[in-house]
Amino acid sequence: MLSTGSRRATRPATGPSSREVTTSRSAIRSEDSGAAGKRSWRLERAASYYADGETTGFETIAESVTPDWAYSVEIERFRTKVGGRPNMTDLALRVTCVYRREEDGWKLVHRHADPRVERQAAGSVIQN
Repeated sequence: MLSTGSRRATRPATGPSSREVTTSRSAIRSEDSGAAGKRSWRLERAASYYADGETTGFETIAESVTPDWAYSVEIERFRTKVGGRPNMTDLALRVTCVYRREEDGWKLVHRHADPRVERQAAGSVIQN
């Protein structure tokens, strides 16, 4: 899951993962200017923070599928080495994915992840 190559994820049979969802960063790498170049640099930087990771589970929070689009909100749990540390660490991310159906299957078109996996009080969004 946390490699610098392709990302592969298995989703519930009702959604896009009736097939395997795969995105390859090589398409982004091949575009070397503008926004695509910035995305490539950011992906490389983010991937460099983790090493030797393995997925330990997915918890589906919500999902919806239409004929051409789908989304999922999940908690992804994994073990990995973080920031060059030698020990494996358990991590969890709240992940939202948006998929688009194309001729050759479902493609991941957007993924957002953050570490806020526990319920938050309404006041937690207030900034002083």
